[in-house]
Amino acid sequence: MRVDTLECALQIHGTYSRSRGIISELPLSVPSATGVILAHGHVADALQTTKPDVYITTDGGYKWRKALDGPHHYHIADSGSLLVAVPADTTQPKLIKFSTDEGRCWHTYDFIDKESNETIMFTGLLTEPGSKALTVSIWGYKPDTRKWTTFIIDFQKIFKKKCDTATDYDTWVPHETSNEKGNIQGCLLGNKETFKKVKKDSWCYNGADHPLEHTGEACTCVRDDYECDYGFYRPDGRDDCVEQPNFNLPKVDVCKQGHEEQVITQGYRKIPNDKCVGGFSPNGKLINLGEQCASKDEGQIAVEEVPQETKKTHNASAIVAVFVIVALIVTIMVGFFVYKYIILRKHNVTYRYSLLNQNDGVSYDDELENALTKAGLYHDSDDEELNSPAVKKQNDTASNGGSRVPKEQRPSRSNQLQSDIQSYHDDSDVDMIQ
Repeated sequence: MRVDTLECALQIHGTYSRSRGIISELPLSVPSATGVILAHGHVADALQTTKPDVYITTDGGYKWRKALDGPHHYHIADSGSLLVAVPADTTQPKLIKFSTDEGRCWHTYDFIDKESNETIMFTGLLTEPGSKALTVSIWGYKPDTRKWTTFIIDFQKIFKKKCDTATDYDTWVPHETSNEKGNIQGCLLGNKETFKKVKKDSWCYNGADHPLEHTGEACTCVRDDYECDYGFYRPDGRDDCVEQPNFNLPKVDVCKQGHEEQVITQGYRKIPNDKCVGGFSPNGKLINLGEQCASKDEGQIAVEEVPQETKKTHNASAIVAVFVIVALIVTIMVGFFVYKYIILRKHNVTYRYSLLNQNDGVSYDDELENALTKAGLYHDSDDEELNSPAVKKQNDTASNGGSRVPKEQRPSRSNQLQSDIQSYHDDSDVDMIQ
């Protein structure tokens, strides 16, 4: 009877686990503590929904070990030589855990007396920006008063001395793993870096002014610094790049600086940004992929060199066309605005005003009469009315004993002027009297 067993591995919790309600922190690393990563996880064949534990790696993720049981809020301080954590399975913690040997041994400190009734609702665990200082802050608020409370812990008081550069540091090389051939490389993209880290048994601190000491050097090129070129691949169990069978693509030429070039390769090319020097170098024969592809299917590839003179002519024509289009657009806009200006000039409105002059010694009736006369209202003079036949006849009647109109009953000039304004006066009335 055969029983299939599932392979177990470290399952790290992240944003998805937190969205599903699992108490966990996101993986944490800082630039000042190279290689140190804290994360929550389970050792299983898949993510679990139970409470996770805290795991730590000090070599950038190649090897992991369990640091704390159960979920914790954690942080990195003093450039990695100090790790702090607060239990996350309670909302009102009273102690903080810390480690000075990269999580191998943990100590506890009660920042709130266990016998005290004082409690806080935990909201956060912080260190100074850059995680280089030894000061750690615990944030929270009191449940009864809702007032914010901060506990600041200075761990420098527990260390005896500052780390000595000559005796308290070890050399650490990232990516230093043994391959099947027994070679210790430590190279990534042809570059090998070396860092200084505090020894695990040194009870000392780095300090906020501690610089990150590291050196780098170029590695010797090996076959892994090269990848298979276009049209080649590595079969299983082999390191050599061989030509792909039935390779017959429609076009393998590339366009470079305006003209096509054929791809000529040895089957290898260096990985981009790889800084290795010397060592392995492809020694295969040069293969013209363009000719090879054309030989399998004639007529697929047509390589044509474009003369430089033709390219310059095309560029000049394109520039002239752009200038012509811009000039045409500017001309149309100028014509449109000129047309609108002419139209507005034709529709200008002219206003004429009549002024009323006020002079001493002139009656208001005369001023009003003069103003209305200037305004275009027609009115006969008084002399013409007195010399008219009707007026003469009226005077003759009065002189012959006829009834004479008293002066008080005669119409005043203002009443007469008002009559003129309200109605049109015509000499035809005189003709009717006669």
